[in-house]
This record gives sequence, C-alpha cells and structure tokens, in this order.
Amino acid sequence: MVGHLPDNLSSFDADLFLELFPFHVLFDRRSTIVSVGSGLQAALQDADVVGSPVPDVFTLIRPLMEFSLKNVSCLLISW
Repeated sequence: MVGHLPDNLSSFDADLFLELFPFHVLFDRRSTIVSVGSGLQAALQDADVVGSPVPDVFTLIRPLMEFSLKNVSCLLISW
C-alpha cells in the first residue's frame, strides 16, 4: 500500500518517514514489497507493485550481485 508502513514499524513515526522518503521501497524477509513511497509510485506510473517480489519489479544494477535478502543484509552490515 502506498503511504503505509507495516504494523511492526508502529513505534517509528510513520508520517515522518513517508514525508522524508517519498522514493522508499520496503520489503519483507521473503523479498515481497510491502510499501512504496508516493514519489516512487508515481514514477512507476501507479502500477500496483505492493505484494510483488522485488526482483519482478526492480533490477539491481549496482553492486553487481543477485538480489537476495542475504546479499542485501551483507551490504547493510558492511556500512
């Protein structure tokens, strides 16, 4: 759903997050998109991507690796 954060992020100020990151994409452990920002949704020409697997919607160009939760987690840990 556009402009909505998952319930497990309820302690986070969702309105502030949505305002600060209009091009966000949130996905769960199964790599399923659970939320996209309003700016990104507009760029996608209002295609309904929530509920879709991330690799079906986006192509990871950099870094050169397959999109997987394990690879994304490794990137986050290395920062």
